[in-house]
Amino acid sequence: GSQNVIETALKHGVKKIIAISTDKAADPANIMGISKLMMEKLFINTNLFTQGQTLLSCVRFGNVAWADGSVLPVWDQQVKKTGTMRLTDGEMTRFMMSVGQAVTLVLKAAELTQGGEVFILKMPSIKIRDLAKMFLQKYHPNKKVTLTVVGNRPGDKIHESLINSEEKRGVI
Repeated sequence: GSQNVIETALKHGVKKIIAISTDKAADPANIMGISKLMMEKLFINTNLFTQGQTLLSCVRFGNVAWADGSVLPVWDQQVKKTGTMRLTDGEMTRFMMSVGQAVTLVLKAAELTQGGEVFILKMPSIKIRDLAKMFLQKYHPNKKVTLTVVGNRPGDKIHESLINSEEKRGVI
């Protein structure tokens, strides 16, 4: 899919493309992270062949609160239907950003790109247990909710990274 987007953009003279990636690409532990890293490398390295006619770069997101795939709507449905919230591991940490921060990052990347960058927002990391407590306080403050720890899924990492050791060498 990424290659199709790149080829179509080059064919039609698109000036800039910003690919959306995830923190899972920084140090992949599963096929999703590996595929996102491959997409990033494809976009970044295509700049070597475009003579600057099309600038390609990436943004690397953390978890976008309330977006599709966010745990927050899942928890909300669980609480409303069963009064129970399922946590994988309370000690697990994740980077969090708002929808507004995600949009701003993409627009800023489009403004600043020279081609070949991976733009990353400096995001806070939060323990899943703390996120669950804050979620309940804000959205279900008077409801008795049972937290159930279900354990990690295959490929889940306890702590994600925003950049890997190779990228750290190029960070200013």
